Amino acid sequence: MFCKECGSSIPDDAQFCPYCREDLKKEKDSPLETSTIDSSSDPDFNFYLDWITESSVVHQYMRTKIYLHVEKQSSSPIYGAKVQLSGPPQIDVVIKSRKIHPKKRTNTIFFPISAKKPGLFTLTATLTSDVGHRIALPIKIRVEPTNNLYTEEPPSKPAIQSPQYSSQSEDKLIKCICYIIFFAIIAILSIIFGY
Repeated sequence: MFCKECGSSIPDDAQFCPYCREDLKKEKDSPLETSTIDSSSDPDFNFYLDWITESSVVHQYMRTKIYLHVEKQSSSPIYGAKVQLSGPPQIDVVIKSRKIHPKKRTNTIFFPISAKKPGLFTLTATLTSDVGHRIALPIKIRVEPTNNLYTEEPPSKPAIQSPQYSSQSEDKLIKCICYIIFFAIIAILSIIFGY
């Protein structure tokens, strides 16, 4: 079973999601229908994964767009239809919800995501409407570490060495600055008071 709030895979007998603490009692009362890429379980919509960058492979910390295709089977408008994308905490879904145009026959929508950790994750795209549609589409993605993208390391910059000063020369410099400030104050006072 998948959590409707964050999309995490959870045990069927769980009462709360261990990731986002969502109450799952409501979810058990109205289970989600699952639509796959090949078939749709709703007569009004055909809902499938249209395209994902690099064939379901996402690189760690790099933004990727997941494209979903929603086809309306009936010619009458369906109001309040939207698709929500949710996933585990390791996946950052930048835009979580997109509205479907009520009169357009086909809608292609995208969701930008980025991943914090490498691994195999399941996202859940859920299509809902005011009429009562509720279709879930699980999307499996593999996240690879970013360091696999680069074969060679960037050249390191040489360390800049600061000049070495002795404590005596620092003391002389401080005394010199103090004398300059002292004489500048005396000069300003003599100009002001006319001495």
